[in-house]
Amino acid sequence: MSKILVSIVGAQTLPNILPIKEFGNTIDKYIFISTTKVKKELEWIIRVCDLETSKINNIEVDEDDIGQINEKLFDATSNLDTPGEFSVNLTGGTKIMALGTFQFFAGSSFNSKMFYLTMGSNILRQVYPSVDKSQRDTDLKYRLNVEEFMGAYGTAITNKQSIYTMCQSKDYTTKFFEKKWSKDEIMHELRKEKYGVIFERIDSTYKESIQNFLRKISFPVQSEDRLTRVEIQYLTGGWWEEFCFHFIKERFGLREPFIAKGLINTKTNNELDVVFVKENVLHVLECKTTILEKLQFEDYLYKLAAIKSNQDGFGNGVKAYLFTNLIKRDLKTNKIDDTIQKRADAFDVKLVD
Repeated sequence: MSKILVSIVGAQTLPNILPIKEFGNTIDKYIFISTTKVKKELEWIIRVCDLETSKINNIEVDEDDIGQINEKLFDATSNLDTPGEFSVNLTGGTKIMALGTFQFFAGSSFNSKMFYLTMGSNILRQVYPSVDKSQRDTDLKYRLNVEEFMGAYGTAITNKQSIYTMCQSKDYTTKFFEKKWSKDEIMHELRKEKYGVIFERIDSTYKESIQNFLRKISFPVQSEDRLTRVEIQYLTGGWWEEFCFHFIKERFGLREPFIAKGLINTKTNNELDVVFVKENVLHVLECKTTILEKLQFEDYLYKLAAIKSNQDGFGNGVKAYLFTNLIKRDLKTNKIDDTIQKRADAFDVKLVD
């Protein structure tokens, strides 16, 4: 008996993608109910799920016309050689589309099961036919990785080759953090050097200061006669991103497809310092070594707010964090500065220092 999965396409693609991924190759045919407004979302679903064109039947409807939805579903199911078994996902689309789809399958003689994906969970809840409460929920086992999550929002990772590349080893970065080498005075000068330093071209005193510091911290360099742009970036703040990456990866036992560093994509303008997907939820970390100035802090919040946008980012279900090594605190209570904390709360951003 053939198995057909019916999905209603809306602005949010994850409720469609997750059941398709969960059912995997057990499905023989896919029927999508969509509108002209969600053509690109349907394309994203098909691409992320890597569906064969021959297995897809897309029914384009008017989102508020129940009669038309019933008619088009009748035509689509009548053309099937063997009706088979229908799994109907009611989660996406508009309420009218879901109601029309439910009405059609509930009133038919097909072998049908209808379900929806409960919000903020990985649970499929069966709503038709009615079953005992202990049997109605099915836990989704499939977990999206970072690239699949990005694809669900129509974006591609443009620097796949570098998102797992570290400047230094985990052990060295941990030592850099523990020894507080970032507080050395030479850092103020190195922050001015954006394109690297060739030692023979700089003042001898400056050169000696840099080399003494590098020897003190046993910093592994690619070349003895220069510091590259990447090495300077590491010394002046990149070490903190790498530290946060290793910390999160180890803390949650994540494998690399599910976590990335320095990710650049085709949707957001900014590089994402650290991102990871856990339980099919995207977490985004903005990693800054120091937060003392209000104006600078506001910039970080606006960046994270854009990532949580439904239009320009990855939806308000994203968990956003600002990881900092040093933040402004009240001298009397030692609590994070009240103004900073309230602004972060207003943007739904978690501060971690």
